Amino acid sequence: MGLVVNPAALGLIAALRAQPGRAIPGGGPVTLREGESDFFALLGTDNGRSTARMLATYPRMFGRKVITEAVVDMYTPSICWVLKVLEPLAEPFARPKPRRGEGGEEAAKAAGW
Repeated sequence: MGLVVNPAALGLIAALRAQPGRAIPGGGPVTLREGESDFFALLGTDNGRSTARMLATYPRMFGRKVITEAVVDMYTPSICWVLKVLEPLAEPFARPKPRRGEGGEEAAKAAGW
């Protein structure tokens, strides 16, 4: 879990703690799932946005993953992002570029070159 220090996320966690039925007796973590407005609000903070951008920008490094849940310890406060692995994308089909003498300009135009 990553410790939360930025004011926007801390304010959101404090608001979550104040919601009736959100706080678990004894201070256990709360799970926010994709589709809940609180999940997307937390994902929009610096703590979530940077993680989502990293996953979207570098899929070859980290694999194709998306954030599906946030486990929030409201009393530490900290967030653990739960990821889902997506199916790999098919590699694009590479069309060979026509060489000279193999149909000329008509072949190049037909191939989209």
